[in-house]
Amino acid sequence: MTAYTTGTTSVAAQTLTGGFAVVAAAFLKDSVVEMIPWLTVMYVAILTDLVSALRRCNLTGEGIRISRAVRNTMGKAVTYTSFTLLVCMVEVACQRTMHLDRWACLVIILVEICSIISNILKPKGYDIDIGRMIAAIIGGFFGKSLNLSDFIRKINKKGK
Repeated sequence: MTAYTTGTTSVAAQTLTGGFAVVAAAFLKDSVVEMIPWLTVMYVAILTDLVSALRRCNLTGEGIRISRAVRNTMGKAVTYTSFTLLVCMVEVACQRTMHLDRWACLVIILVEICSIISNILKPKGYDIDIGRMIAAIIGGFFGKSLNLSDFIRKINKKGK
């Protein structure tokens, strides 16, 4: 087979690159379509966390810095979107057989729900120990009884 050259690239290389671009574009399109519902729910959870954090700051008398709040929220959005795109691409590559996208997004949403609950409880004088909460939930799967006092504690006026 003779390769024809046009300038510095051959026609075969251009054809291969063009074919790869079409396949990659279709793959990315499938991945993005797969992740849209998850991103919608995650963005709602992120915005709810932002509102609950602003409410917590207002109730506890902490200073509210909008630039910091927006920076943290945008950081979460970028991180979670990137992670979701990665997981959805793996899911599409596995021909949607592993359901990784659902589990990964549910974990992200669970993290945001824990943050929201913490923001609601902190002005009332309670704090959540996430590590102990996860341990209690895992213990619950193995028959150990769940006790709220294991991971929710009353904090004193100084926050300790």
